[in-house]
Amino acid sequence: MLAPDDWALDGSERFNIFLHSKRSSWTSGDCVIKIFWYEQNIFLFTYICIEIYSRGYLMELPEKNIAEKFHKGTVLLAEKLIGTKSEKFSTFPFVAKVGENYACFVPGEDLSKINLDYLHPYIVNAGLTLELKLKQLLMVENNDNVRGHNLGSLYKSLSSESKTFISLHVLKRTSDSTDHRTIAEAAKNSFNLELKWEAEFLLEKSAYAFERWRYLHEKNNKGSWFAGYIEVYNALDERIKSY
Repeated sequence: MLAPDDWALDGSERFNIFLHSKRSSWTSGDCVIKIFWYEQNIFLFTYICIEIYSRGYLMELPEKNIAEKFHKGTVLLAEKLIGTKSEKFSTFPFVAKVGENYACFVPGEDLSKINLDYLHPYIVNAGLTLELKLKQLLMVENNDNVRGHNLGSLYKSLSSESKTFISLHVLKRTSDSTDHRTIAEAAKNSFNLELKWEAEFLLEKSAYAFERWRYLHEKNNKGSWFAGYIEVYNALDERIKSY
C-alpha cells in the first residue's frame, strides 16, 4: 500500500497508523506534528501518515501520558486486589520479603474481598509506573532519556533539589499518619522487618520489583520488596508540577 506522491520520504521521522481522523496539526514548543488524512476507497479503510518534526516530542510528551495511564491501571489493579475503591485506602498494598516468603500488607478490614490473583500484575504495573514517573522527572531536569529499570538508581540520578523535595513530601504524608505508623510497627512486631517511610529507602527496597516480579516463577529469581507506591508517585507528580 502506497501513500500519495507528495508524501515521499525526505529523511524526517515517519510512521503509519490505522485510525480515523481529519487533516490537522498539533503544536508543542518547537515541535509540530502534522496528520495527513487520506482515504483509500479501494481498501475500505482510512490511511493516515503522521509526520514528526522534533524528536523532543517523542522523548517528552508520550512519557508523561504513558506514566499517567499506567498509574490509572495500577489504581484499578490495587482496587481489584483489595476489593474496594482506592479512596478508602490508608496506603496502597505492598509486599516485603521474609526469608524465602513474602508478607503482603493490604489496607481494608474485609479479608474475604482480597483477591491475590491481582498481586503480581499490580506489582509489575506499579513498578513500571514509578520507573516511568522517575524518567519523566529526569527528562524535565536533563532533557534526556535515561535507560534502566532500577528504581533506586533512577532516584539517585535526580538532582539534589528533587531528592530533597520528594523526601520531604513523603515524610510529610507519613510522619503524622497513624496508619503508616501502625503498619511499620506491625512489620517489626510480626516479622522483625524494618519499614521506613522514606523515599530513598522505599525505592531502594523496591528497586528490582518490575524486573523480578515479572519472572517470579523462575527458579533462581530472588524476588523483591515493593512498598510505598502512592507515597512516592504523588511526590514525583508534585515535583514535576513544580517546574
